[in-house]
Amino acid sequence: MAAKDRTTRTLEQEVQALQQRPYTERCESGELGTPDNAFIDGSGTRYRELTATFSRAFRKTPVVTVGFTELDNELDRNLRVSASVTSVYATHVIVRIGTWGNTRLDSARIRWMACA
Repeated sequence: MAAKDRTTRTLEQEVQALQQRPYTERCESGELGTPDNAFIDGSGTRYRELTATFSRAFRKTPVVTVGFTELDNELDRNLRVSASVTSVYATHVIVRIGTWGNTRLDSARIRWMACA
């Protein structure tokens, strides 16, 4: 009987630990892109802010990551490009894609993933 009690206590402790650990309820992903010819004209710092709306609101603010899937630039120019998450809400995320200097970037696309 003592062995059963120890086993029961151990299982109860493991269940309690699982109930208290943080977990991810769900993740959602998608793609955003600049329009064609987004950064062909001009020089210096230029950017576009793009918004992705989630299919349904998260219960808490998600963590969002982004990564490039496409860059289309002029061959004879330096490629300078960045992507950053500027704002995250339970319902949507705003991502900034930008360039600087004399870069002539026709378009850029990113994939995003939000998890909470």
